[in-house]
Amino acid sequence: RASNLPRTVPLVEGSWDIQSFLFGHLAFVSCATAVPEPGGDEASKIERLASGGGDGTVRLYRLDDGEELACAQLSEPIDPPSPEQLAKII
Repeated sequence: RASNLPRTVPLVEGSWDIQSFLFGHLAFVSCATAVPEPGGDEASKIERLASGGGDGTVRLYRLDDGEELACAQLSEPIDPPSPEQLAKII
C-alpha cells in the first residue's frame, strides 16, 4: 500500500491517504524507496517507488495507480527460516 500525508494537514492532526496498492512481490518486501523524476528538483512530486523483496526482485511502480512499470530478477527467492531454524537463532 502506498500512502501519503497531505501537506495541508499538521502531522499530529492528519491521517494518511491511501494513494494506491502495489501488487507484484511474491514474498516479503524488505525495502522501498521513492524514485524522483529524472531532471526534477527535490520539491518535485514523487511519482514512482522502487521496492525489493524476498522473491529476489526489484520492482518499479507508478504511485498514482499502482501499475508495475518494471521488474528485475536479481537473485533466487529467499525462503523464510523454519520454526526450527528460528529456535536456533533465538
